[in-house]
Order: sequence, then structure tokens, then C-alpha cells
Amino acid sequence: MDLAKRRTQEWPVLRSAQEVECDGRNPRSEERCVLGHHQGPHRDVVGDQWLDD
Repeated sequence: MDLAKRRTQEWPVLRSAQEVECDGRNPRSEERCVLGHHQGPHRDVVGDQWLDD
């Protein structure tokens, strides 16, 4: 294995789940979910929670 090549490779950038946007929208107000990538109930900026159908 070429050690010089291994040393010059970049490490992958890791992102937290909160940096990845959730695609959920509140069906009553159309506000986006603020939790980031997650499982379970969604929540918007005013604290309203909902589940996907």
C-alpha cells in the first residue's frame, strides 16, 4: 500500500443529524420541522408536534 498516498487523502466530513434538514412540514401551518434528521414526532418553531401519516 502506498503510504504517501494514504497520508494525503482527506478524512470525510462528519455532520450531526441536526445539520441535516428534516423534510417534515406541519400539516396545519406548513412550518418546517426544526429537529433535523430524526425518527418519531416532528416539531416546529412554536413547539407544535405532529406525526407523519
